[in-house]
Order: sequence, then C-alpha cells, then structure tokens
Amino acid sequence: MSGGLTCPGGTYCYGSYYCSLAAGGSCSSSDPCSGNSGVYTSCSSSSGSSSGTVSGSSSSSSSSSSGSSSGTPTGTVGPQGGSVSSLVFAIAGDTRPQNEGDTAGYPTAIITGIYADIAATVPAPQFAIGTGDYAYCSGSDCAAQTANYITAAAQYSGQKFLTMGNHECNGFTSSNCSPSAPADGATSAEPNFVNFFNVLNTFGINSTTQPTLASGDPYYEVDINSSDSSNPWTSKFVFIAANAWDSGQSTWLTSVMQKTTTYTFVMRHESYEDDGAASSDLPGDQGASDAIIQKYPYTLLIVGHTHVYQQSTSGSGQVELVIGNGGAESSGNAGYEVCTQLSGGNISCQNYNEGGSLGTANGSPVVVNAAGALQ
Repeated sequence: MSGGLTCPGGTYCYGSYYCSLAAGGSCSSSDPCSGNSGVYTSCSSSSGSSSGTVSGSSSSSSSSSSGSSSGTPTGTVGPQGGSVSSLVFAIAGDTRPQNEGDTAGYPTAIITGIYADIAATVPAPQFAIGTGDYAYCSGSDCAAQTANYITAAAQYSGQKFLTMGNHECNGFTSSNCSPSAPADGATSAEPNFVNFFNVLNTFGINSTTQPTLASGDPYYEVDINSSDSSNPWTSKFVFIAANAWDSGQSTWLTSVMQKTTTYTFVMRHESYEDDGAASSDLPGDQGASDAIIQKYPYTLLIVGHTHVYQQSTSGSGQVELVIGNGGAESSGNAGYEVCTQLSGGNISCQNYNEGGSLGTANGSPVVVNAAGALQ
C-alpha cells in the first residue's frame, strides 16, 4: 500500500486521512488498513483522472489547479508551531555581504525591503523562513552583521524560523560544526556558529521551545496544524542543519520524516545539485540527509546557497525550490517567496522581486499537491 490506495470512486486521501476499501468507501480519519498510515499518492479513478479530495476538499490536477486561496487565514504561529485555518508563509535566504568581514557592505536595504514587503502581503504570512547565510564573518563582526539582519526582520512582526547555512559554520561548503563530528577545520566554537544560536534565540528558538537545540546542533522541527475542524490537516516543517551533521541528527531526521502529516516541508541550506555527483563534500547533503528524506514523502524541499531563485529537482525527483536571492549578490535579482495553501489543498508558491511594485509576481507560481507532485 506504500504507493497509494485504490478506492471506489477514485478517492484522494492524504496524511491522517485514509482510503476505505469498502464498497462506497471514502476518506476517513480512522485507519481502515491496520496501521498502514502515511502520505498517499492519488488513487486511480475509473476515468484515469487524479482528481479527488485532499483532506476532504476537492482538488484538480489541471493547469487551473493554482485555484484560489483559502480566504483570510486565522490562527497564530510561535516558536513551537501553532494552529491556523490555512497556511501562508514567506521565504528568503542568503542575506550576507559579498566579501568576508564587509559589515559596511551588508545588504541591509535589500533585506529591509524584503521584510517590509512580506509585512505588507495580503493575506499576511503567519511566519517567515530563512534558508541560511545571514552573515559573512569570522569574529566580532558576526554579531554586528546579524544585528543588521535582526533589525531588518523587525519590519515583519511574525515568527521567523531560520535554517543553518555554511556561513553559520566556517564558510566552507564542506565544513561541519557539529560538536560531535567537526570537519574541515571547523569546531563548535566557530564565532559564526555560536552567533547563529544567538540569532535563533532572538526569534524565540532555543532549547526551551525546541529541545533538539540542547544537543548543540541547530536542527529542529515545527508542527503547524489546522484550526478548522471542517478542513483538518497537519504539517511539519523540518529544519536540517547540513553543516552541523552527526549521527544524532541522522537519527532525529529519520524519526521526524517517519511521522505522518498531510504536508511535509524540508528546509536545508544546500541544494541536492550543489556538489554534482560528489557525496562526500557536504556532510549533511547528498552524503547523508538526502539518503534519508528520499525514503519518505514530502511536499517541498526548500533550499538556498545558490544566489538565485529557481525551481529545481530533488534527489527523489520532486520539486526543490532554490531561494537564495536575499541580497548576497548585487545583480539586482533580489527577491522572496510566498507560499499559500489553496482551497483545494494544493500549495502555491509565488516568487516576488524585492524593490518592485508590491504584489507584482515574478513569473508563474509553482503549485504542488501535498505529496509534492506538480499540478
């Protein structure tokens, strides 16, 4: 049953909903399959269409699947997660100067503009995600650079969740700042690494709100679930620290990915494609974390590192969004992303250029269903 369940009428079930094999069966919140839970792909219908219901709502796989938003969302999200009627969240990444130690050249105006645009977005995002690299530093300048980031982020009052980047270690893509598995000359005492915990704490992410941080590695999971009893769904946001990789994180990631949720969003700084076929250059990328996440269903892989916005493909063949154009380059391509849960259950992610007319989209949105298939 791992590839999906064929139900009478072609029922379409995800996450905590299951396909009943009984005559006339439909989506049910109780598992009729003796514990075979999971995020299932589309069930086949008599017409061969993948249309059906997602978490109890209708959804089409046609080109019009971008659909409409779910109205004005309600609910709140904090450092430990939360409950909302529908998901709306923003993403930006790679906000650092081009040269090491160039605090004066920090792209403050760009990231300030990005967070101001996020704050003015309608409907308002409930939280914002950073894809890594918030400074390019090696000492006392780390705190000075991230102070610029924190001030800019204050333009938006919602919760921020940050992913660790290689510049939150010693700057090398192959560096590993894990206290138990340091590599490439890096240690857990790197000023960049220590400072990153201070930045996380500024946004309420610490060992109290995210117990995994007590291990000395900045990886964590955030659960955000439906507050609407008429449209139940669950989601998890998984923040991998690829440059602080160790066996403990490997065990944690496996456990988190095994947990059944309607939506799974995986955040990691480096892309699957960053190092080509080499699997040993980056501790937590192709050599480790990809080997885990490819075993389980997920909705989106969200990365940065490359200073562009682009849609790519992950190791499992699903959508990977590269969002690394948060100001690290001066080519004028700075921007951000807003992802919205549509009324049918799909997730639509639209890119915007910072500095342009607010609300003017950059290209077409990327729309996926809960299992990560393009719509």
